[in-house]
Amino acid sequence: MNLSRLAEFQIKYASLYRPGQYLRPKIIAGLDCSYRGELIACAGVVLNKEGKVLQTAQIKGRVFFPYISGYFAFREGPWLLALLRKFSLRPDLVFVDGNGLLHPRRAGLAVFVGVRGGLPTVGISKKPMEDFPWECEKRLLPLDGGFALCRKGWKRPVFISPGNLLSPEAALRAYEENSPAKIPPPIKMAHSLARGLLY
Repeated sequence: MNLSRLAEFQIKYASLYRPGQYLRPKIIAGLDCSYRGELIACAGVVLNKEGKVLQTAQIKGRVFFPYISGYFAFREGPWLLALLRKFSLRPDLVFVDGNGLLHPRRAGLAVFVGVRGGLPTVGISKKPMEDFPWECEKRLLPLDGGFALCRKGWKRPVFISPGNLLSPEAALRAYEENSPAKIPPPIKMAHSLARGLLY
């Protein structure tokens, strides 16, 4: 496996990222994957602005790319793009369980999905790509490409960054307006569906 070549590809698609303003979405999607041994199951959920489920999509198979830090998009990205193609509705906003611009090459999973899918995407992660003071000492901490956010009662932050067609500030606003819980509802629903395919 030539990681240098993969890194070059990441740099190329990261260069295609475009910022954008936040426009209140009418249709919101969430994407997530789960694993069981060598099996991968991914699910997507599409909601309207009232939180009603409009569509779901699921896909399962054998994972073909190993977990390598910094190259997560090659492991889950093709599966998530396949999910998006299953939707007959086109989301106005997509939450992805993974980083966006908060990545050494600004090429996290949400960037891959957003650029290749041509959709406004927000990456949501519970783990940073680099060292981070884990304790929630500040409500909001700007980072290079995104934010670490803490809310009352949280012990650890959530990391928010755009994948495409949103600026970091617009991605933060998208999260704050559409996620009453730490993890956005469509991602939580997608996670449950994906696990249901494996267990």
